[in-house]
Amino acid sequence: MGDIKCFPFVKKIIVTIITDDIVFSGAKSNIINNALEFANMLMSVASTPATARIKCIHKRTQMDGENREHGALNEEILGLLFKILYGNTKHATLHLSYSNIQNPSTFDHLPLLSSLELRGESSPDMGASLVRRFASTLQCLRVSISNANMLIYDVDGKAVVYPNLQYLGLSDCIRNTTDMNASSSNASNAISFPVLRSANLFSLYPFADDVLFRGNTKTLEYLNFVINKYAVATFNRCKTFESKDKVLRHVLISDDWFNDDTYFGTEAETNKFLNNLVSAAERLSVSASVVAKVYVTAAQNGQGFQNIKLFEMGSNMSLFDALCALTVLPALVKVGGGIKGFGSELENISQEELPGYVASTFRDIGENLQVWSMNSFTSQYAAQIIDYVLLLALASPKFRRIEITPNTVLNYHARVAEALETGPYSKYASQLTRLLDAAC
Repeated sequence: MGDIKCFPFVKKIIVTIITDDIVFSGAKSNIINNALEFANMLMSVASTPATARIKCIHKRTQMDGENREHGALNEEILGLLFKILYGNTKHATLHLSYSNIQNPSTFDHLPLLSSLELRGESSPDMGASLVRRFASTLQCLRVSISNANMLIYDVDGKAVVYPNLQYLGLSDCIRNTTDMNASSSNASNAISFPVLRSANLFSLYPFADDVLFRGNTKTLEYLNFVINKYAVATFNRCKTFESKDKVLRHVLISDDWFNDDTYFGTEAETNKFLNNLVSAAERLSVSASVVAKVYVTAAQNGQGFQNIKLFEMGSNMSLFDALCALTVLPALVKVGGGIKGFGSELENISQEELPGYVASTFRDIGENLQVWSMNSFTSQYAAQIIDYVLLLALASPKFRRIEITPNTVLNYHARVAEALETGPYSKYASQLTRLLDAAC
C-alpha cells in the first residue's frame, strides 16, 4: 500500500468494503493484516478521525457455510477498522451503511453515529438495538425492519427519543394495530421525533398511533407515505394534521395496491384526512389515479387545496382527472407527470365537439397554470399529447408551454401550428397562438 501522508488536510474518509461469494484469495491472517495496515494509514492522516463514510456490502447468492464464513470475516475486518479508527474517540461523524448483521460485537468500538443505513437480512432485534443505541446522535436513519415499534420502544417498553433526527426512511414494515411494546401511558405519549423534517415511508404506516408526527408539526416539511383506511382512521382519531402551525410543504401519496379492497374507509373520513393533510402543502405528488380521484373528491367537498403550486401526478391519470384536479388547485403553476388517455368522460365526446366542451366546462379553471412537465413519452402518444396541450390551454388562460424530452420526436411546434390552421381547434386559434411563442 502507498503512503497517504501527503494529504494532510483530508476532511472526509470514504471506505467501501465489498465481499461476495467468490472465495477469498490468501490466508485469513493476510487479509486481516492488510485491513490493519490500511486502517493505520487512515489514522496517519490526522490525530483525530476525519468525517468518515463507511459502507459495507456483502453480496451472496447462497447461505452455505462458505458464505457465512466470508460474512463473519467481513465483520471481523470491519470491527478491527472501527477499533483502530475510533477506539479512543468518544464523538465523531460517521455514516454507516450495512446489511446482513450477524455479530453485534462488530460495532463495539463505533463512535456516536450521525447517519445509519441498515438493509438486508439483519436480525430485527440486532438492527433495532443498534439504532436505539445511537438514538441521541442520529440525524439521518434509513432502515428496513418489519416491526417498527422496536425503534421507538426499548426492550423494557420505555420510549426511545431521537432528539436530532431530521430524516427517516422506513421500508419493509408491517402494520402494528396496538402499541404492545409500550409499558406505560407516558411511553405511548412520548415525542420520539421532535425535529423530524423529512419522512419517507416506503411501506404501510407501521404504527398504531401518530407517534411519527407527534410534536414535529413545526419542523416536518416532506412526507412520502402509503395511504389506506388504517392510516386514515389513525390520523383522524389522533387529529394528526389538524394543527394550524404545520409547515408540511411537500406531500407524496401512493396507494396500498396490495390490498385494493381496503382502501380509504368512508368518504367523510377520507375527505377530512386529505384536507387536513394537504392544507399547507405547496407541492402534491400522487402515484395512482385512484388516489387522485379520492383527493379531488375530498377537495370538492371541502375547501380545496389553496396553496398547491406544483402537482405531480401518476402516469396513469386521464386528461379528465387532470382537468378536475385543476378545479380545486387555484394556485397551481406547474404540472408534472404524464397523461394517458382522455378518460371515459371525454372519450364519448366527438373530436369536433371536444374543444368546445372543455372550453365551456373547464373555462379558466387553472388561472395560474403555466407549465406541464413530462420526463419522457413514446411516439405512439405524440398525436394525443398535442390534444392534451391544446385542451389544457383552453382551460388555463396562462398556460404557455410544455417541457418534454425528447421534444424532437414530438415535433411540437409544427403539430400545434397544423392543429390551429385546420380542424376543431382553428376557431380558438387567436387564444392558443401563445403556445407557439413559448419554447417547448
